[in-house]
Amino acid sequence: MSRRRARAGGGLRVFVALPVPEPMAGALEALAARLPLPRPVAGDALHVTLSFLGETPDNALEDAHHALAALSAPAVPLQAAGLGAFGTDPPRSLHMRLAPAPALMALQRKVDRALRAAALAPESRRFVPHVTLARWPRAQAEEIRLEAALAAAAGAMVPEATATAFALLASHRLPGGAEYETLALYPLGG
Repeated sequence: MSRRRARAGGGLRVFVALPVPEPMAGALEALAARLPLPRPVAGDALHVTLSFLGETPDNALEDAHHALAALSAPAVPLQAAGLGAFGTDPPRSLHMRLAPAPALMALQRKVDRALRAAALAPESRRFVPHVTLARWPRAQAEEIRLEAALAAAAGAMVPEATATAFALLASHRLPGGAEYETLALYPLGG
């Protein structure tokens, strides 16, 4: 497992996700680029968060890695199911909802169970399968015309894809948004 940028306290802000494969990632990036949003997520950073761990000490990262490496699951189909937003009054992010395919939902449950069995505490939020396309700071949220963006993107064609791996990722907060670092990649399928 790679660990390039540990924080001063000896841990990283981590989560488990499915990287969005091509051609879906390219179509989602192109869709976000056409919308009037200040901070679209770059295509190579598009992902489906399966489980969020938050700030995690180094020794717990090793436990997470071993628990995730032991998982066996089939490849996961990803199918776009329309645009949505998180946060209210005003919304804070725009995302592409994904169809809750049985393989996707089962993988998310397996990941959470494996992490809990390794004495880690993933966030307990209900899993909503989605890919975040853009975020905006609270100060700019009032300026965003989300309704116009959603109307402009209505009917956008996004190809289906199959995820053949999931990853343990670190999130590094930067002034322009988060940057993600892959700590370990785990194959799916077979």
